[in-house]
Amino acid sequence: MLLQREANGRTEISHINFRNPVYRTVVFLRRVTAGLWLLTLLLMFLFVLEPLPVHASTPIVFDSYATNNCAGCTTLFWSHTVGSGSNGILIVGLSGFKNDPATSVTFGPKSLSRVGNHLGSANVNVELWSLLNPTSACAPSPPPCTATVTVTTTGDNILAGGSVSYFNVGGTGTVASADDGGTPGTTGSVTVSSSNSGDLVVDTLGAYNNVANPAPVSGQSQRWNSILDIPIVSAFFGGGGSDKPDSPPVTMTWSFSTSTFWSLIAVPLIPVAPIPEYPLGLPILAVFMIIGYGLVRRRTGNNLR
Repeated sequence: MLLQREANGRTEISHINFRNPVYRTVVFLRRVTAGLWLLTLLLMFLFVLEPLPVHASTPIVFDSYATNNCAGCTTLFWSHTVGSGSNGILIVGLSGFKNDPATSVTFGPKSLSRVGNHLGSANVNVELWSLLNPTSACAPSPPPCTATVTVTTTGDNILAGGSVSYFNVGGTGTVASADDGGTPGTTGSVTVSSSNSGDLVVDTLGAYNNVANPAPVSGQSQRWNSILDIPIVSAFFGGGGSDKPDSPPVTMTWSFSTSTFWSLIAVPLIPVAPIPEYPLGLPILAVFMIIGYGLVRRRTGNNLR
């Protein structure tokens, strides 16, 4: 093969020996370097689309709880202490015996947001409220933060309420609810199909009848339980809250000592998302590949004999 090149204003013709081991080695090195360079660029593109996490999501951690109840009241309140931790959330669960949901829930000067509520067939109403960064209620004082949870309704009601605080929470997911359908039973359950692995599902139970001993089933952690004896109707009314970490779907179940009218509401707490990390090794490797490819071309040139 003839190779033409310009040198000192003259055109020189060189002969290339394809069987020359030096030539074959140089060609091989060029091809390998170019291939590695293209592969590195491809990997960089893929990792830009799907960055690696610095670490897995930090598990959600239970902090503390508090509870109270009242009969014939328009305001229910109790004290709750939130400890020290990052990305906190305060969950307030309420159960009431009629269609009279709370108009507001506060933690000190901070207002909570309604997550959802559900009125069952037997007039048992359950609600969930939430507040991110609850220690801000005590700012500028550092945690722990102790403040009053205040629940306000429009009319006299039978109320049971509980508050639970957690850390490492980024927000809440999709609410699920269920009730007895008008027929009392010895268990009540609700399935949260929208939860993801790493979520922590929290629930609130409302129950009415001879519900002396409501309890969450194995696998759920009871956080609060509040029962009122109502002698005027010879019955009990109560509420409770529990949580359960699991892979979806998650079913929250409570059992009762006798047949009971019930309502349940549940929502997944979503852990704080991990911080994405773009690996530096690939860009550094790409730079070296480009430099190496350029050096091979410069050292060999086009004068291969």
